[in-house]
Amino acid sequence: MAPPPSTVIKLKRSETLNTIPTTANIEVGEVAVNTADKKIYIRDSSDNIVAVADKNITYSKYNSNTTITSNTGVIADTSAGSFTITMPASPVTGDKIEIVDGSGTFGTNPLTVARNGNKIADIADDLSLNITGAAASFIYNTDTWEVYVQIGSNSGGSVTLSGAQTFTNKTISGSSNTLSNIDNSSLTNSSITLVDESSSTTNISLGETLKITGGSGIDTTISGDTLTVAISEGPAFSAYANSSTQTITSGSQQKVLFQTEEFDTNSNFANSTFTPTVAGYYQLNAEVRLDGASGTGEMMIVIWKNGSEHKRGTNQSGTQIASNFWAMQVSSIVYANGSTDYFEIYVQQGSGGNLTVTAVNSPNITWFNGCKIRGV
Repeated sequence: MAPPPSTVIKLKRSETLNTIPTTANIEVGEVAVNTADKKIYIRDSSDNIVAVADKNITYSKYNSNTTITSNTGVIADTSAGSFTITMPASPVTGDKIEIVDGSGTFGTNPLTVARNGNKIADIADDLSLNITGAAASFIYNTDTWEVYVQIGSNSGGSVTLSGAQTFTNKTISGSSNTLSNIDNSSLTNSSITLVDESSSTTNISLGETLKITGGSGIDTTISGDTLTVAISEGPAFSAYANSSTQTITSGSQQKVLFQTEEFDTNSNFANSTFTPTVAGYYQLNAEVRLDGASGTGEMMIVIWKNGSEHKRGTNQSGTQIASNFWAMQVSSIVYANGSTDYFEIYVQQGSGGNLTVTAVNSPNITWFNGCKIRGV
């Protein structure tokens, strides 16, 4: 007995690349095929046309300028030099392109992805893949190629949150990026260049304020087209003796009291002692006037650091220089570590008896001041 004749069932179909059925072509639940794209479509209950089957991406190796079609996988070999992969001219939503660094040489010989009239990541510009080990997936969505990039597809060169990374000639773009904890030792040639790529001029136009804070108290702010450099060099203070009498005995160095503060910008002066909390180099100055005869013994004024003599100022003996009152001065540049270093003023008189510090509660007699003049 002969078998019954076979019946050929043909689905609605198209043989034209990038042709997608519409709701006018198929009913809810009906199937349509594009034989050129190798895609199967259905119409769902919400009248969406959905691709339920797609051809697999086929990978091929490329080492020269090539224009590719949708749903292509590119194994790019730039070991012999950079070249360009040109994207499809008429992609449709859902089309895919995958590009991988097949030779591990994107960092030295970047691959250019030419947009071919369509935007990439919503930007009308070509894309340069210039990080070794990069693998990029491109998915077309309405009017742009969305880009998803993985770093570290070979040689273990992945970017991590905590590991040290090396970037050469790289551009960081986007609406919110932060560079933090960067010091000079982290920067090649100690420079970061900021550019506005939307303009051919050299002006930097920022919608918000950009502030660069330096460890030495120098802050740079860019707002709009205005560059402002604010220098805040750290602690500064000035203090003087009040009206309380202080006795200085003869023959030894003794600490002078400066009980009244004229100013203290960083709250680093207390108990007649300056303890700067910012490391750097400081200019310290002081004058102390004593009432009475100087005598012929040794007299001096000294900056003490951390409890011992550090820098002497006026220092002499053998000749009496005054019989009613006399003053001594000291001025020097000192280094402070910003944590434990502290400074005081000591004097010595050799009159053979007790003398008192001139205390008239005025900043012009018997004073101690200083400020930071540079960072470490």
